[in-house]
Amino acid sequence: IVIEPQVEFTAAQVRALKTFFEDFFNQPPQANEAKALAQETQQALKALAQSLSILHAKAHQYPFLNSLSGVIDQLNQTAKHPYAWYLTELKREQDHLLDTKEDLIDPIVKLMNGSQKTIYDDARQFAQFQEANFSYLEPGLVEPLKASLNNPTCYRGNGIQTLKTQLDQVRQALQQLVSQTRHRATETLNTMQARLHAMPDYQKLPDVRQQDLNKPFEDLKHFVQSQPLIAVINDRLRDFEEQRFQLLLAKLHELANPVESSPVAPTDPTNTVAEPTPAPKPKIDYVHYRQIPIQYNKAWLADENDVEEFIESMRKALKAEIEQGKRVQI
Repeated sequence: IVIEPQVEFTAAQVRALKTFFEDFFNQPPQANEAKALAQETQQALKALAQSLSILHAKAHQYPFLNSLSGVIDQLNQTAKHPYAWYLTELKREQDHLLDTKEDLIDPIVKLMNGSQKTIYDDARQFAQFQEANFSYLEPGLVEPLKASLNNPTCYRGNGIQTLKTQLDQVRQALQQLVSQTRHRATETLNTMQARLHAMPDYQKLPDVRQQDLNKPFEDLKHFVQSQPLIAVINDRLRDFEEQRFQLLLAKLHELANPVESSPVAPTDPTNTVAEPTPAPKPKIDYVHYRQIPIQYNKAWLADENDVEEFIESMRKALKAEIEQGKRVQI
């Protein structure tokens, strides 16, 4: 049997621990007796460390939560002491604990449990979804937003309010840029569609055939207006200009100029000479002017002579394609 004398604690020690408990946990303790008070403090430290660990597990979404790592270790170490330590030795560390609570624990918990978290979530989701569009904006506009999202101390001061201001600026600039891209794409499609309508072959077709030719234009216009990514809009438009429109032109030519089948003459068993079949009309190839290589050895046009030389080179390249029986799409 091991007998240890019961340690007596002064009223001042008990009162000091109660004051620390109230200041650190923002509520008064339930216990009044020294040992029970110390044990309650110990359990409260463990519970706080556990709740902060749950937050720390979300650090992949909220990088600033990595700041809790050292705090959690400190709380767990403090919670390992015997109950007497809280009444006799805690005073040596309580100032550091209270500073940590004020500078780190409280701001982070407040952020994660309040409206500031909604602001951060909005900015993070916006940055993830619009990452592909950021390359079309000025770096000086986008980089501050990214830096604020990755700032390990964004929970301090007006860090979240600054993040909201940056988010609003980037969002406004991007909305304007996407709107301009959609407008340019729609105008390009309208121009191509008007050229199609002006062709004599198109005007010879019945309404139902004209609607078939117009449907790809209308479908792409609808897609452009609903697509938020600039690169996707540009890629789809480029594909339509250089590929799909050529196919529509070929289809237009076929619809307006069907191959006429020659009437079949009555079978004459005495006639052994085969009737000649009509030669099929040659297929017309279309080529986009961007796909035609132009022999010109300068990177830009600097004066009138350069313009004339470039136009002459382009003229030769276009004529060479046409002489091969191709039609050049502009």
